[in-house]
Formats: sequence, C-alpha cells, structure tokens
Amino acid sequence: MYSDYWSFAKTKEEEEVLLEELSMLYESLYKSDRNAFEETLNSKVRSEVAALIRQKIKTDDKTMFLKDLISRIKGRKVVKMTLAIAPTDFLIGQIYNWLITSISENIVLDISIDKQILGGAIVSFGGKYFDFTLRKTLDQLGSNNFS
Repeated sequence: MYSDYWSFAKTKEEEEVLLEELSMLYESLYKSDRNAFEETLNSKVRSEVAALIRQKIKTDDKTMFLKDLISRIKGRKVVKMTLAIAPTDFLIGQIYNWLITSISENIVLDISIDKQILGGAIVSFGGKYFDFTLRKTLDQLGSNNFS
C-alpha cells in the first residue's frame, strides 16, 4: 500500500522532499479555500507523487491517509552508508533494491561521502557495522606484510 511511495524516498534527502510535499498537502486541508488541496497537489507536488496520491484518495479519507503515510515514512529504518564517491541515481537504485530484498522493504538510505575510504562502502544498520572499504583491505595487506 505505501511501498509505492518508497521509490520517491530512497535516501534521507529524497525523504525530506517527499515529507515536505506531504506536509504542504496536509496543511492545505485546513485552509479556508476549498480548492487549496487540489491547487497544492497540482503546483507543489511532483506529478508522479500527485498521481499516486490521487489514486489513493479516491477511496480513503485524505486526512487519515496523509497522516498515516507521513508517520510510516518517518518510521522507516535507516541504513547508514559511507561511500568514496557520490553515487549516481542508478547506483542508489541498485543499492536500495538489493537492500530491500535482503533486509526490509521499509528502509531509507542515509548516504555520506568520505574519499579517504578509497572505494567500497561502510554500512551500519540495526546496531551492526560492516566495513567493506578498499582502505581497510589495503591496511590489512600492509600490516600482514610488515609483521
């Protein structure tokens, strides 16, 4: 039901954009202008997101739907990931899709960049820490050669 919206919020940055759109819609419900919701949906929300919302609100109460969706977005589990380079949208999609099939569908990526790791990634999720970096591998090789 809500998983269709996750594709618009794979990363924390994308999540912030989606939450801002949803918050504006929620606030528009309480404006005196009867057309405020539709005007906000048309002018302040990305067309793909607006289309999904239009489909859903045909059968659901707007207020409850938006409130529940915002709550579920804020409640997603965070996977922290450090990369050596800024990932492309394609790479983010590949990582995200792999993680939702491996861990959970209800996640969001919190990506940071650290060029000192040289390559690979550091992943932190659910209290666990995994270092798959090139720097770690090179450090281990270097320490083995000098022992």
